[in-house]
Amino acid sequence: MNNIKGFTLTELIIVIVIVGILSVFIIPKIEISPFKESADVNTLYSNLRYAQHKSMVTGDNWRVKIISSQNEYIIDNDSNDNNVLPSIPAQDNPVKVNTNIAGSLNEFYFDFLGEPVDSAGDKIASEIIITIDTKNIVLEPYSGGIYVQ
Repeated sequence: MNNIKGFTLTELIIVIVIVGILSVFIIPKIEISPFKESADVNTLYSNLRYAQHKSMVTGDNWRVKIISSQNEYIIDNDSNDNNVLPSIPAQDNPVKVNTNIAGSLNEFYFDFLGEPVDSAGDKIASEIIITIDTKNIVLEPYSGGIYVQ
């Protein structure tokens, strides 16, 4: 009386084949663009804070330049050679964005206090809003506060 319970090899192979066929149709339907947008927003936020911090530590103006037509932005040290972009943590520079990027001001600097200024060093008096697809990153005038909206 051998009463062994379990699956036969044939049953296991049939289940694996069915799961494989289903995965071919299900995986392409998973929408990953919200994850890419979130990653782009978090990366830009981190890079803005990095540039702001570097300007406060070094005393140099650090520039952020948004190139909407190429869906990218550049983080640049004002004192560096224009042909050599500084490296930024875990990123290529310029940084390519997976979705659309636009800014209410496409080029601005952080001064030694971490405040947003223009190329002449004058304080920027209005919020700078950088939009990645549907999310906004806001830079506050004077204080230099950065937050995601």
